[in-house]
Amino acid sequence: MVNAGRPLSYDERMRAGALDDNYWFSGHSREGGPLWTELFASPWRTDIWRAAYPKLAAYSSNFADTDNPGFAANCADSSVTGNIFIGQNKPNVADSVRRFSEIGPNEELGVWQGRAYWELPGYERIEVEKAGRMAVFE
Repeated sequence: MVNAGRPLSYDERMRAGALDDNYWFSGHSREGGPLWTELFASPWRTDIWRAAYPKLAAYSSNFADTDNPGFAANCADSSVTGNIFIGQNKPNVADSVRRFSEIGPNEELGVWQGRAYWELPGYERIEVEKAGRMAVFE
């Protein structure tokens, strides 16, 4: 990502809200809150969902074990690797995200260091409209 306002922002609002009633997101994510209600109203624990998404079996709603990576409010099992961030702004990644997910290796370069990348033959500018929540470019 070249000269992005914030090249990556990965926060912990669900976890923080679940653990701290004074956190701004706690109204949504505290025990018994609407996000938990919606989760339990979905068929996520049915056999058909577990067959399609095997990792669901490890998910927990146990507020007595919030350090379990499987606690559903944790930012777990994500992978943000192999990226190159070029510009003045650095990625913002919460500590709990780093604890429960794979963050890096990624490369962070200043604008002048990064010029070498976008001056390479074959470098293609990709418009933000073509990227999504998960973009893999080879």
